Amino acid sequence: MKILLIGDFSSKHTILWFKSYSKFFETYGFSLQKPIIDSKNIFYIEPKFHSEKLKYIFALNELKDIYEQIKPNIIHAHFIQNYGLIAYLLKKPYILSIWGRDLFRIAYKKFRNFISKMIVENAKIIHVDAYSLKWLLVNDFQINPFKVINFPFGLEDEILKKPLKQLNYDFFRIVEFRKHINEIYNQEKILRAIKILKDKGFKNFKLFLLSSGKDTNYYKKLCFELDISQFVEFLTLSHKEILDFLSESHIYINASLVDSTSVSLLEAMSIGAFPIVSDIWANFEWILDGYNGFLFNPLIEEDIADKIMKCFKFEKFDEIREINKKIVIQRANWEENFKNFLNFIKEKHPNLKLHKRTKFPWQYNL
Repeated sequence: MKILLIGDFSSKHTILWFKSYSKFFETYGFSLQKPIIDSKNIFYIEPKFHSEKLKYIFALNELKDIYEQIKPNIIHAHFIQNYGLIAYLLKKPYILSIWGRDLFRIAYKKFRNFISKMIVENAKIIHVDAYSLKWLLVNDFQINPFKVINFPFGLEDEILKKPLKQLNYDFFRIVEFRKHINEIYNQEKILRAIKILKDKGFKNFKLFLLSSGKDTNYYKKLCFELDISQFVEFLTLSHKEILDFLSESHIYINASLVDSTSVSLLEAMSIGAFPIVSDIWANFEWILDGYNGFLFNPLIEEDIADKIMKCFKFEKFDEIREINKKIVIQRANWEENFKNFLNFIKEKHPNLKLHKRTKFPWQYNL
């Protein structure tokens, strides 16, 4: 059995899929982004165009050649508008994984174009990582709910088994980390909330921004203008270093305006950082406001500041840390969820045979 996984191989999430598939099947990858692992089974195609709209379409011929070369039994595409597009144009049966922002790009920006609908409708199986995404597919796109499977881009045992560290509550370490700093992740509102805390006389905390991006210098300048530089620190860390840093932090904060299930949130809950996150659909699936975390209106910095202040006074901190770890272990165990996914697609592919492989054609080192 051969799998062709097409997606962004510069993302650790795609690598996790590749690694998991490779345990059972002869697995190949196709990507227009430079892979972060070395493997002879990953075909990296350098884009002919920088345009996001054109580079995937003009990679279709290379994808056709690779398809004819390896003749996969299953094609699995990630993200609707790019790899989902070329999987659709390939005119072969495919599985589609939706990452969240690709669906919201259609649903909330009214970009309900014909081709995006066709990509979703023609997928044999659709994977989503939040119930809210499945709801959108069924209600807005009239997709058959029985071909949609929901489970998060969860955590591996290595993270789930990390013990919670003892924390000192005299000083609060607040952490924000996403892949990028940009307006969708709304870090500016968090900084303005920090300004409110400073003006109210709070001094026993510090915000650490572990994200980076083209807007980083703007946010550093904003910290200076708000006179909060002593309360904010920008750090560039590897993923392993982020997890170690997070395990010794008190609060995880995320002000995203649009998102599906955030792996960062799951990591924070598993490692023991108390979640204070925006009140959007996907977060509501994991956080009950005032019980195992706090939800806030991401457009109002006063609400963000209020929830941080409540966290400073929260009496059941250690108890909630234990509860959140149990929630993630029960619902976001990647190995278990991936096995359930394989059983789901086995119903669609009766000839699918699962067997453990002992040799893997890659070096996995993130």
